[in-house]
Amino acid sequence: MNTGRNTPTYGILLSLLVILSLSLGPAIANGFARFAYALLLPSMRDAFGWSYSTAGSLNTANGIGYILGALAVFFVVGRLGNRRLYIAGIVLTSLSLVATGFCNSLPALMFWRFVAGVVGAAVFICGSALVSAQGALHPRVRPFAISGYFGGAGIGMLLSGIGIPVVLEWQGQGAWREAWVAMGALALVFSAFSVAAALTSHDPSGASVAGRWNWRDFSLGVLAYFVYGGGYITYMTFIIAWMRSHQAGVPQIAGFWGLLGLAVMASPYVWKTRLARNRGGNSLGLVCAVLAVAAFLPYVDASSPTMTVSALLFGVSMFIGPAAITVMVRNGSPQGAWGAGIAAFTTAFGIGQAAGPVFSGWLGDLTGSLSLPIASSAAILAAASAIAYLQKDVRWAEPARANAASGQPTMATQPSEEAA
Repeated sequence: MNTGRNTPTYGILLSLLVILSLSLGPAIANGFARFAYALLLPSMRDAFGWSYSTAGSLNTANGIGYILGALAVFFVVGRLGNRRLYIAGIVLTSLSLVATGFCNSLPALMFWRFVAGVVGAAVFICGSALVSAQGALHPRVRPFAISGYFGGAGIGMLLSGIGIPVVLEWQGQGAWREAWVAMGALALVFSAFSVAAALTSHDPSGASVAGRWNWRDFSLGVLAYFVYGGGYITYMTFIIAWMRSHQAGVPQIAGFWGLLGLAVMASPYVWKTRLARNRGGNSLGLVCAVLAVAAFLPYVDASSPTMTVSALLFGVSMFIGPAAITVMVRNGSPQGAWGAGIAAFTTAFGIGQAAGPVFSGWLGDLTGSLSLPIASSAAILAAASAIAYLQKDVRWAEPARANAASGQPTMATQPSEEAA
């Protein structure tokens, strides 16, 4: 007798629930641990008397940690697996948020920002590999799986964008400590759902068809992703300070960040067709072009209507970059190499992400204004777009059953739908 639990529909619904729960990983590692710092940067800068470059160095510490975390994943994911690294990463990221609220010095803050980068990289990389396996498990959820996972960062951005400005307004600018602790507590609650989902997920690192990730086939994509990392993080680091320098109040800042979060959450639906048709670096190139326009708008005009358009364009595109490279790796690599391939891209991205805030902060200190840093973000993203379009299309086919006519990879290691 066929029960409801054995129907394909049940398996698809279960996969969607797993993807949603895993997407709380980016909500924590990105929405809270990385981007919420932009909301707290002005208060922390005032409290400690930092320069712009010093304030940017905290994100550089986070970026260096991200690089080292990505490199660690590249070398150990084959032995430890994506599932273990994701679980350890999400719990430790949550605890690092709590610890940040108890810091009283720049070295301590830099240490915990560094730790959040290391373990956050494991969440980002390994979670995307687990979600890619869900897409392989059920082709009907494939168009949503990757972009839906990265769209989860919008949950963290929406919550922090609403909560942090209100807390600082009610409790005073010194309440940045309470904000970090509150995010950490909420992250621990979220992590319980993500851990449960990870434990039920198929781990592609255990695929019977393994293989090396051939970086030469993706070299221009890696270069574009490196440049992208420097451009997008500059905007995300300094945009709130830019708004405050133009007398934006709490409602404007909360509204801007909330729109960013909502746009990130909507991005899977906006870009799913584009990602499904991805060839080479075309999706990443288009994403970077949209982001360049979004980053340039505040430089032209800091009024509320312009900032609204900037938030919507930036939010709806910023996490499609990681989704695009995940699709690129999935299409062009054997399943057992997905984690290593995504880790290699993420390492390049992390290097750009570490360099961007310090360089742009130095430009701000040099000119006494954030105008040049904001403009540089747009220029860097435009360069990333041009490079990405040069990346050729790479397709992998399992040798024993390659379908030369279709040019599509056929993966013998994909679990069957019935096995779900």
